[in-house]
Amino acid sequence: MVAARMATEFPEKISACVSISGSCANVTAPMSYKGKDIPYLNLEYSRMKITEEGLVNMYAMLDPLETAPVEALIEFEKAQNLLFFVGLDDKNIPTPVFIDGAERRLKALGCNNYEIVRYPGCGHLIEPPYAPVTLLSYFKYIDRVIEWGGSLPKQQRAQEHHWPKLLQFLDKYVGSQTTSHQFLQSNL
Repeated sequence: MVAARMATEFPEKISACVSISGSCANVTAPMSYKGKDIPYLNLEYSRMKITEEGLVNMYAMLDPLETAPVEALIEFEKAQNLLFFVGLDDKNIPTPVFIDGAERRLKALGCNNYEIVRYPGCGHLIEPPYAPVTLLSYFKYIDRVIEWGGSLPKQQRAQEHHWPKLLQFLDKYVGSQTTSHQFLQSNL
């Protein structure tokens, strides 16, 4: 969310932004820029669900295009190049709703500065390939175990598919393939 805000505030300096399970609005926490507070979409705790196993499904936000103050929305149309990865079984936040809303707005404004990759059966956490797949974890903020969504095979396929696509996107808009790979190797 912070990277998306920066890409829209500084499009002359930031040529590309990747969103993995992101939102189209400032959510859950206040932000400020140059001393001005940016409104946010808060969690609707009444929407959280507890499964029979005692797990929390955090799908606790409403469609920001219907409920968020206009100032909370991220103006993706101002960004240069955007790549969105969305797990359609996200149990943490309604990422598919958020990105569908962002796409409706971008289309209405005639923008073509974006690509959206949707993964059926994939949850919120789309990690690099061969990283452990996390379908559940303890979430200190609410002191419970939450569901991230997805299934093991779908998560693994999304991990393997999204990584080369992400690297190609960054190579195209940020720098050469050698630079990206050298950066990744030196930071692993």
